[in-house]
Amino acid sequence: QKEGPRSLLHWLARKRNDISQKNEEEQLRLESDEDLVKIVTMHKSKGLQYPIVFCPFLWYGPHIQDKGQPLEYHHPEDNNTSYLDFNHLSDKRSEKQFYAQREELAESLRLAYVAMTRAEHGLFLSWDYARASQFSALGYLLQDPQQALELLKAKVGYGDGASWSADDLHYRITELCEKYPELFTMDEVPDVDAGEQQELG
Repeated sequence: QKEGPRSLLHWLARKRNDISQKNEEEQLRLESDEDLVKIVTMHKSKGLQYPIVFCPFLWYGPHIQDKGQPLEYHHPEDNNTSYLDFNHLSDKRSEKQFYAQREELAESLRLAYVAMTRAEHGLFLSWDYARASQFSALGYLLQDPQQALELLKAKVGYGDGASWSADDLHYRITELCEKYPELFTMDEVPDVDAGEQQELG
């Protein structure tokens, strides 16, 4: 049986989608459970504190693909107005998609901040060199912000190409651990699927 962050992610997805599994026993909250491990969404963790927090999936990036879906976004020159665009044939489609994806990234960053600031004593993050991880909240934080936005522009076809390498993020992780050894440590563990996974603690 496969183990690791990906397997846990698939298990959580199955549990959330399988309504028949949500019986009374799973919904029952006992006082004796207070000292047990709690799995909560980042939304529900807001305002709460836990002695130790594990955030295993902040590396998980969005599947960015234009299928002609409506785009909701704010234009930089008019940030007070929300736009909903249905014209997938517009010559400014890639620009609008960039604005929409940038807002999704901003929301992911807000949630990541909530999750990472719940810990009282220890925070454990994992990093996986997966497809689109450079567009994740953790991927953004490990890059130069301008570089991250240039990569996003290139992904949706709004702007010039931008170079990116998983080695860049590996270097940033290593640099953080070496520069702030009192805050960060790194353990490399084999990924059950492919690539490498970095754990920060």
